[in-house]
Amino acid sequence: MDAGTVRMRVSALLARVFDASPSDLRLRFSARDDSLLSTLLAGRRIEIQPGVTKRAGERIPVTIWMYKGDHVATRRTVLVEAQVRKRVLIMTADVQRKAPIDASIVRKEDRWISPGGPKTVESLEEIKGSVARARIASGAVLRATMLESPIVIRKGERITIHCLGESIVLKVRARALSSGRVGERIECKMEGASQIFVARVDGPGRAVIALHADASEPQTSRETP
Repeated sequence: MDAGTVRMRVSALLARVFDASPSDLRLRFSARDDSLLSTLLAGRRIEIQPGVTKRAGERIPVTIWMYKGDHVATRRTVLVEAQVRKRVLIMTADVQRKAPIDASIVRKEDRWISPGGPKTVESLEEIKGSVARARIASGAVLRATMLESPIVIRKGERITIHCLGESIVLKVRARALSSGRVGERIECKMEGASQIFVARVDGPGRAVIALHADASEPQTSRETP
């Protein structure tokens, strides 16, 4: 990397954007941009704006403005191939769709990863209770979009509703009117009652509803026809 050049400024900025140290960042520029990137910074006013990539492996657009006096002397967008070294989770076995993913079939490994695309999974805590959204091959870098939480409450199942008041908690039995994963809201109804209410799935056979007026999550209810 050329000290005191546009290349240096671009590299330093991308290191901050990707929260990476220089030793954990690989950048490849096009030879056609060498003249601009080798320009010395001394005595020049420069602005650099990196773009956004949506897919892994996409080159990153970086727009460079160079000013002379009070006007723009140069404006140009260069494309940069970037890789960041991260400790990620790697699959050690093939996993079929909807099969559970746990620590026994992954390993932690340092890999050079393209910064674009879905977020990589970097800790065992992130896969806890997850299943594969689709088939995952052995050796694949695990990404968040490959995972989903399993359905822990099934439609028609009898579940326990934890009703949270300001100072007390009541537990009642109800019937789930839809299936749900942890964190999702489902409709429920107590047996023999006509009112349908919404509760948040909290675990297998368990949902929560806040009863106090200042609840952070609004609750809704309706009557069955």
